[in-house]
Amino acid sequence: MDSDEETTDQQGLFATASWRPNKVFRLEADFDEASYDDPFTLSSPTDRRHYRLKARLRSEQGLFASATLLAHRFENDDSGWTADRDQWSLRAGYRREGIQIDGGFTRFESDRAIDQTVTTRPGFGGGVQFLVSVLYQSDADLFDLRGRWQAHERLTFGTHLRWWDNEGSFANERQDLGCYADVAIANGYSARLAYRTIDYQESARFDDYDAEIVELSVGYRW
Repeated sequence: MDSDEETTDQQGLFATASWRPNKVFRLEADFDEASYDDPFTLSSPTDRRHYRLKARLRSEQGLFASATLLAHRFENDDSGWTADRDQWSLRAGYRREGIQIDGGFTRFESDRAIDQTVTTRPGFGGGVQFLVSVLYQSDADLFDLRGRWQAHERLTFGTHLRWWDNEGSFANERQDLGCYADVAIANGYSARLAYRTIDYQESARFDDYDAEIVELSVGYRW
């Protein structure tokens, strides 16, 4: 059987920049653009663009904060497929010897679309082809809070709270709360006892569930 061989060529450019005027503040930026000749599938990009901007603050007193902006753009000129995703996040916390507390908020916005060709079943006059636009959209918020306290050189406590809320084509919500105790045994070995509770809900209520998880694990660090 004869087969045709196709070669996908990629061309692109990228750049990064960083500015740190002092020990407290730092600003980073980068972008990446590329184009593809003859991609593998109709949902593979012929053009791709990525942009990122991040600012960070870190003080000698243990306070820290950061803000990040991300943008992704994908498109296929042959099929009309597009996939865009924007993300921005904020995070702040406090870190000193033996203790750390930090929390963050992230916003995700996604849009995807493609024109799908549909062929009807053959009948009198043959089948009929027509285009159907397939769209997906999501706006999601993620909030998380973490804490860690080393009460003793061999004993550490920790906790976390994560909350996810997604609106759009497949709306859902999830809360995840947990805590743990980590005990250093000897010679690099440690044992951890953890507890988690999860509450997951969908707008259609097809896969709603609640879970309580108790975990005992033994590890080794080197």
